[in-house]
Amino acid sequence: LYTLSYPRAGQCSQIAVNSDVTENGHIFVARNYDMFPQDNPTLLCTTKVRGKYSHIGFSYMLFDRVDGLNEHGLCLTMTQAGPGILDDHYVDVFYRRTILDSCRNVNEALDFIRETPNFCSSNMIIADKTGNIALIEMGLNGKRAVKAISQGSFEKYIFTTNHYTLPSMVEYYPKSDPNSIARYNIIKERLKEFAPEIAKGDLMLLLSSRMPFGVFNATLWSIVFDLNELKAFIRFGAPVLNQVKKYSLNDPAGVREFQVKYSE
Repeated sequence: LYTLSYPRAGQCSQIAVNSDVTENGHIFVARNYDMFPQDNPTLLCTTKVRGKYSHIGFSYMLFDRVDGLNEHGLCLTMTQAGPGILDDHYVDVFYRRTILDSCRNVNEALDFIRETPNFCSSNMIIADKTGNIALIEMGLNGKRAVKAISQGSFEKYIFTTNHYTLPSMVEYYPKSDPNSIARYNIIKERLKEFAPEIAKGDLMLLLSSRMPFGVFNATLWSIVFDLNELKAFIRFGAPVLNQVKKYSLNDPAGVREFQVKYSE
């Protein structure tokens, strides 16, 4: 598990949008997971464990999660960032899963993050259905920075790709991949165009379109979470080649498998 937890180069993007600028007053969290299909089996899991909060999201190494939405409307997504991990320290295997299992809102998630060491370089977005959104940028030696907004804040959304953006983290690790910067700027401009009535379809269009109109690269899945409806709208595989499917925590139990297209 430790070996598998090493970060691999990715081109993921993530966005959280406050209800102040959405067409239906809901909070949306959207993300592309862009990696290599041979290294990352696409497994969407609905998890219901006695004594823990139920949640739906994509697994990593089966037990961990790279994104998810729980029964209280707490949503989490992540992208890799920074220089990697420190050789002999705890990394984020089960870290995100624990947040989905145990936290009802952003404040509880931030309390957990402050109390729990993590030495993997990543950008994490956490949002809840009351409109609180936090970006946590994490690096080596436990270094981290947090940016938070809430309903009524001047800033209405938070987004990241695969580089640090918060000043203390940029100072710590100033290198940035040009592709990551390009995707970041595309998201920034498209959200300005979509606001103040951002729709789920707008976010899926942004995730599904190739650069310079969107952030589609080597996508394994695109997802838009509606935190108020407690639903996930997903395109498996290349988003330009596959249809949107809708999932919720109330879907019947069972295993379902289907084929998707990853390339044209």
